[in-house]
Amino acid sequence: MSNITFGYGMAGKGYNGVNPVWFGRCWGFWLPTIKWNHGLVWRKEVCDISIMWLCFHAGVILWP
Repeated sequence: MSNITFGYGMAGKGYNGVNPVWFGRCWGFWLPTIKWNHGLVWRKEVCDISIMWLCFHAGVILWP
């Protein structure tokens, strides 16, 4: 593994034209939601894992 990228943030306020407004934010989730692109590092694929809860998000990307 040669590169690791971390990211985090909060959904923007207002309407983004796609998702319904949730407590004044573009999106939100009552339960924690985990997403993974099914990439496998040992197969030299980019692996993107992110978690979203309420209007917050965090993620890690592993680059081969």
